[in-house]
Amino acid sequence: IGTSNGLSLATQVLSLALATTSTAGAMSAADKVKLDGLGANTFNSLFGAVGTATYNIDHNMNTKFVLIQIYEETTGKPVEMELTVSTVNRVIVSMNNTPDIVNKYRIIITK
Repeated sequence: IGTSNGLSLATQVLSLALATTSTAGAMSAADKVKLDGLGANTFNSLFGAVGTATYNIDHNMNTKFVLIQIYEETTGKPVEMELTVSTVNRVIVSMNNTPDIVNKYRIIITK
């Protein structure tokens, strides 16, 4: 067992040291919390129903200070719609023309 990988064997007990910026090893609990939190900064979802012009989008990021982008799913082109940040966890999307297909739009919300 080499020490460069963070493994060591002493009295029949195998252990793995914590990783550092220069040494491989296990992830600490604090590092796991940081890694888990990275995905919590972005919400990405399809939406759109034939005949529906208003949508409640729940992103659950616990803040009203978000950036919102909406794209047409098939073309990837940005789309402008009326947006209202109604709570710390919800955005209301309104449009003049209702979609002609289900899941026509993709919304990306970033905090």
